[in-house]
Amino acid sequence: GDLVFRDGFGATASPADLAEHIGAAQMHMSVLRIEREGALRQCQGTGVADWVARAPDGTVAARGSNVFDFAPDGRLTRVVGLWAR
Repeated sequence: GDLVFRDGFGATASPADLAEHIGAAQMHMSVLRIEREGALRQCQGTGVADWVARAPDGTVAARGSNVFDFAPDGRLTRVVGLWAR
């Protein structure tokens, strides 16, 4: 099946949707660098990774977490991006 991605800025249900979403993020947030913050946590096919988005001067512009669901064969099936407000 296809990878589903959802966050506060969009929702995708196909590879074409995901490519469009990634392109929009690159256009609107091109100066930010996204970095994982801390260790990946996982249990029973679900993972959580915290992240931080840094401006060119190193200041934190945003932070949040992504929740990942995996198929039994290890493929990603769903990602939900949770932005800290």
